Amino acid sequence: MNRKINGKTVKVSAEEETLLREEWALKDIEREKTLYSRNRASEYPTLVDQLDMLYHDMEAGNMPVSPTWFAAIKAVKDQHPKPE
Repeated sequence: MNRKINGKTVKVSAEEETLLREEWALKDIEREKTLYSRNRASEYPTLVDQLDMLYHDMEAGNMPVSPTWFAAIKAVKDQHPKPE
């Protein structure tokens, strides 16, 4: 296995390769643990839309609870649950 160090291609030792592969595996595990977060983020209503929902709930006297905001956010959280 080779890697670039300061723009030069250098062959790594077997020990370095093992350490690099272990590091990559740990990063993959961490990315997998937070996949739910990235999935949620792409499906939440925009902040502008969320704030608009809150405003209209307040205007209609639905506060302090915001049923539309809660339902929209809960739907995304239910679709992409946080791992235990």
